[in-house]
Amino acid sequence: MLLLIAVFFIVGMLSPLTAKLMPELLSSFLPEGMTLTIAEPTALDAWIQFFKNTSQMGLILIVILFSGILGTELTRGTLINMLTKGLSRHAVILSKLPP
Repeated sequence: MLLLIAVFFIVGMLSPLTAKLMPELLSSFLPEGMTLTIAEPTALDAWIQFFKNTSQMGLILIVILFSGILGTELTRGTLINMLTKGLSRHAVILSKLPP
């Protein structure tokens, strides 16, 4: 859980920074003679960027953090015992999530 909070904190700190630096980065990669007009970034742009990325990052982090739990159960052979005793797959997976 601490890793999940740390990653969200880092992404939250990088959102305003990328909103501020993106126009400068884009203008440095343009060929000579080409101009690019971008509106000045605001705090609202940083919030929108953070909240658009939150759902994707959260889902990816949860899958990565908790995929080892089911993998360990499968290699030990204890996952199959729970499924053969009549538990549904949804119940087994939901029981592995932390409280």
